[in-house]
Formats: sequence, structure tokens, C-alpha cells
Amino acid sequence: MIISLFSDVLVALGMTKRLFQLQLLWLGLLIPAMIGGVHWNNGIGAGVAHVAVALLGVVPIYLTVLVRQAGFPLAPLVRPAVTPLLAAVVAGIAAHYAAATVDGALPQLAVGLATLMVVYLLVLGRSLLRLKAELVGLYGRRPEPTEEPAAEKEKELL
Repeated sequence: MIISLFSDVLVALGMTKRLFQLQLLWLGLLIPAMIGGVHWNNGIGAGVAHVAVALLGVVPIYLTVLVRQAGFPLAPLVRPAVTPLLAAVVAGIAAHYAAATVDGALPQLAVGLATLMVVYLLVLGRSLLRLKAELVGLYGRRPEPTEEPAAEKEKELL
């Protein structure tokens, strides 16, 4: 998702040639990673290859281009992502170990998913509350629409 946003920013800035070069580089990184990943562990290896190339290769390269060539400051791009990323890593590790405590694919899925959600929300809880307060402060609460009486509507029409 973040890569699509970075791509859209590059297009909006008229840097489509640079975007194409980045996508070719991405493909060049992904091909050997996919071959190795599939040989290592079939479909799971392919998924690991995609995530590894995206996180370790593509996102840092996009950030470098946005900072150096498009003039974006780095801190506002990275700072908001740090806490959710750490929460996702902690929740993923907890879900992995929790799922390993039960037998069967469906129970593992249920236990892992429940653990993931609880741990993620516990780790990210304060940040989500702070974000909610900030959004309410920026946009406020929208008043409930009220129905005007029919007589008042008729007077406005006349």
C-alpha cells in the first residue's frame, strides 16, 4: 500500500521515468528472490521473497528517491510508520507462537488471528487513541442531520 502511495507521488511530481526505473529495479530484485524463495519453501518462500524485497529493497529505495530527488523531508514519511510496524512485528511473533500451541489448521488460524489482533491493539492502543483525538480535533464531529418541518420548507420555496 505504501509503495502505491510513493508511486502516485512520483507520478504527481512528473517523475514517471524515475518511477519506471524503480519498477525495473524492483523486478530485478524480485526475480532472483522469487527463484530462491520457491526453491526454499514453495509458496511460503515466494511470499517471504515478496515481503523481503518490498521491505528491505523497494521501500528504502523509494524513500531515497523521494527525499533526494523530490525534496521530501524524511522524518514525516518515516515517523508515523515506526509504531505500527513495531506493533505488527510483535503481534506477528506472538501469533506465531500462540498458533503453535494448538493442533489443526483451523484452530491454529483462529488462535493466531485472535492473538494477533489482541497484541496489535494492546501495543498500538495509545497511538490509536491519540490519532482518534487528533482527527476529531481536526475535523470535529459532524452534527446529525435534522429534518426540517414541511411548513418551513414551503416558506423557503415561496
